[in-house]
This record gives sequence, structure tokens and C-alpha cells, in this order.
Amino acid sequence: MTKPRFSQPMRNLQDQFDTRRLADKVAEYVFHEEFSEADRKLVTEAMFFFMATSDADGQPQCSYKGGPKGFVKITGPSELVFPFYEGNGLYLSAGNIVETSKIGLLFIDFENQKRMRVNSTAEIVEGHQALEGTVAAQQVVRVNVTDIHPNCLRNVHKMQLVETSDFTPTSADRGVKKAPWGDGFKDVLPDHMKPDHMRWLGSTFRSPNTQVCWLRPHFRRLSRHPVLPSGEKSLCPQLGHSPHRTDDGRAFRTLNILDEHSRECLAIRVKRKLNSTEVIDALTDLFILRGVPAYIRSDNGPEFIAEAVRDWIKAVGARTAYIEPGSPWENGYCEGFNGRMRDELLNGEIFYSLREAQIIIESWRKHYNTKRPHSALGYRPPAPEAIVPMDQRPIMH
Repeated sequence: MTKPRFSQPMRNLQDQFDTRRLADKVAEYVFHEEFSEADRKLVTEAMFFFMATSDADGQPQCSYKGGPKGFVKITGPSELVFPFYEGNGLYLSAGNIVETSKIGLLFIDFENQKRMRVNSTAEIVEGHQALEGTVAAQQVVRVNVTDIHPNCLRNVHKMQLVETSDFTPTSADRGVKKAPWGDGFKDVLPDHMKPDHMRWLGSTFRSPNTQVCWLRPHFRRLSRHPVLPSGEKSLCPQLGHSPHRTDDGRAFRTLNILDEHSRECLAIRVKRKLNSTEVIDALTDLFILRGVPAYIRSDNGPEFIAEAVRDWIKAVGARTAYIEPGSPWENGYCEGFNGRMRDELLNGEIFYSLREAQIIIESWRKHYNTKRPHSALGYRPPAPEAIVPMDQRPIMH
């Protein structure tokens, strides 16, 4: 049985508050080095944990690690593994693990008010059999436990999960969303970390030096859009989204719905968060007004590929036409629209509130549909306003 090493300052404090005997008994009966059934349940059902590391000089780092339920795997009586997902590129915790191998993990179950400390040594490995099905893992950390210390529930506030992060990778994802980096970082972000609005403007590729160049030759061999049955292309709205921020720094997103045949922007929904419920709600309004299309094309964002969305689309009689992961040119109309919207509107406006953004963006959508010329339509707008001239002659009685 592993017992903690009490330093002299720890002993002095125990003596000051008369807890030395209590500390020795807790160390004897509570600390252990192999996972119990209760420990396993807490770890394997966790969707997050806190991790402490330090470098060789003792400089600490405390980080939060989150993921889908079950992203931490117990692989032995005193061993667990977990993935490192793409972060902010600093690699502070990972660097400390390589340098000192000492880490402390804190698991908390707020719903059931439980918590547990796991002190251990760790190493970064190339891969692990237990994490073969894990999506988007950059590195794998293997942890060898030195002691496990369940804590009491005192001061663990009871809380419930409301919604998972939009950026949480899951086994069902066909594509993992990138962090919403601001344009001020686009000259230093590597390509694999760039969000879509930095990498693609319509059918062009945004290179790291921000100049626009034509698609690389090996891209031209690929189909621009998934092939649909003949005669049904005009009934295929496209779904896309574009991130932005209000003046207070808070992010908002737009759900852009286009008719790929007429190029008309059917709707733009502006929200702080867009999930599968928002997608269904927006499509419901359009289906009532315009009827149910044959196909709906979109990328592989979690709000588009959610099971609820797929089931609802099937129930109303439409079908999905998801693009290939990592192939935004297959959703070219939406990608092109997102680029034009950013260049012509978002980059030139300061939105002081979400409501202001909703009003201005809706006004721009109407201008885009009714007045802005479109080169692919012979420089006519997608849905020009129909004006019936009135006879100006006076009415004679």
C-alpha cells in the first residue's frame, strides 16, 4: 500500500491543528495504488479532469482536459491513458511531462458530488491500442499511478451538464472543428490549425502569407460537388457557417443556407451558439415556405451530422449529401458565399451587440439577393425585386 510522503512543513501544520494522527490513518486506509470499481467508474465516465505538472525548476502548470465520455481509458490495475487534443500550440503540460514526468490528476463528478486525486508519473507515447478509435488525438499520455486519493464530497457543488462543447471530438465526427482563432494569428498559424475562413475563400486557397492563389493541381482532379441524380440539383440547398465576434470579444456564428442553383441566400441565422436544434429550426421555416428539397448538402460539422438532424431530414423526405471530410471545395457555393460575406460585410463592421449583428446581416442578405450583381448569373442578382410600374397619369372623374 502506497503512503504519501509528508514533508516537515506538512507535519508542522498537522501538529498545529492536531491532525497528525488523522493524517496517518487517512494515509493508511484511504490512499491506494490500484483502481477500485468506484475509481474505475469515476474515471471512465469522466468528460473532463484537471491536471497539474511542473518543469525542472518547479514552475507549475494547471490545465483542464476535456473530451467525450470515455476519452480516459484504464489499461491496468495502476495505469491509464488519455489523448492530448490540439490546443493553443504552447505544449506547456506536454513539455513538462517530457521534462519531469510528474503529474497530478483531479477527477470531479459534479452530478454525483465525487472527486478523486491521482498522483503519478507519465510519459508521452506514439500511440496506444486502447485509443485506436480516438478521433483527433495528437499525442497519447500513459500514466503509471503512484497513489490514488478519493476526497470527501464537501464543497463539491452539485451541477449538471447542459451542453457539450461544439469543439469536442467524438467517434461519430467526420470532421473536427478548429478553434476560432482571430485574423491577427493567421500569419503564424500552421495550416492544420487554421479555421476554414482563413484557409478557403470560395474556390481559392488561402496560403500562409495571406495571398490568394489558385487551387493546387491535384485538387482540380476532384469533383467540385458530390454528384447528385440528374434534374435534382436545383433542389439542393447548401448549409455552411461563418464565425465572428461582437465588440466585447464574445463569439457568434452564422448559419448560412443557400440555393446552389439560383445562388439565392435563403436564410442567415445569427446566434452565439449553433447546434443541431438551431439547424432543424431554420430548415423547418424554409421547408414550410418553399417545400422540401430532394437533397441537403453540408460539411461535416457536428451540428450538421448530428443524429437528430439526420433522422429529421429523413423523416421529412429529403436526403443528405455530406461532402468528403477536409474537402471544402465540394461545398463551394457556401464557401464562396462565406468569403464574400466576410470581405464585404463582417470585416468592415463593428457589432456592439448580437441583436445589431442580426439586423445588419439580415439587411445585407436582402441586398445580396435583390441588388448585388452575381457574375455566374450574367451580373444579375439571385432574386431581383419585381417592380410593377404604376400609371402616373391623373385619374379623371
